[in-house]
Amino acid sequence: MLTNTLEGTLNSLDFEIIGIFQSFSNDYDARAVRIPLAAAQELLSTQGINAFVISLKETNDTERVATRLKSQLDSAGLEVKTWVELNDFYEKTVEMYKGQFGALQLIILIMVVLSVANSVNMSIFERMGEFGTMMALGNQGSQVFRLIISESTVLGLIGSSLGVGIGVLLAWVISAIGIPMPPPPNADIGYIAQIQIVPSVLLLSFMMGLGATVLAACLPARLVSRTPIVDALRQNF
Repeated sequence: MLTNTLEGTLNSLDFEIIGIFQSFSNDYDARAVRIPLAAAQELLSTQGINAFVISLKETNDTERVATRLKSQLDSAGLEVKTWVELNDFYEKTVEMYKGQFGALQLIILIMVVLSVANSVNMSIFERMGEFGTMMALGNQGSQVFRLIISESTVLGLIGSSLGVGIGVLLAWVISAIGIPMPPPPNADIGYIAQIQIVPSVLLLSFMMGLGATVLAACLPARLVSRTPIVDALRQNF
């Protein structure tokens, strides 16, 4: 192996290849070799070390470990950088995908709200005669309004719970089977994708389903509660 030392002169050492390795990145595999630290220092004619690379078992521990290292190493004049800070391409790619998936989620949310609103409206207006009978028997419009909202809340709770439960079950089944994915850009190795179950996402989905059902019932409930009794009773015929 032939290299330039820190002073700019050429230096070389003979090595015996004892194995090869493959990572996730083509660019890294095309340029990286692993040699002992002592050999690297001899090649560069220095006793110093340019950088330490610390590998963690869990990616979620990155910020916690980095913060702890900064507090311990700042006094020694050492700089600590996470892999996200060193990889500008990754951070920009994540932001791009967040924007794309955010737009897709908004479209799906609008479709869900419209479908729920359509079902709730049909259910309420088909029962117009029933509500007219209730008001003819002495129930006030406000009571009818609260009844409709209460029914919609119960339906929203049941529907959201079933939806979240079925979603979690499908996520477990699909993750157990695995989703074969092709190699991403700048890589040769594919991977098996799985669906990650995130409690905050499940809670958000539950609240969205419940909120869409209740909000969709507000306007029809208001119209029914203000409909004259005579007009409402005509719906029975």
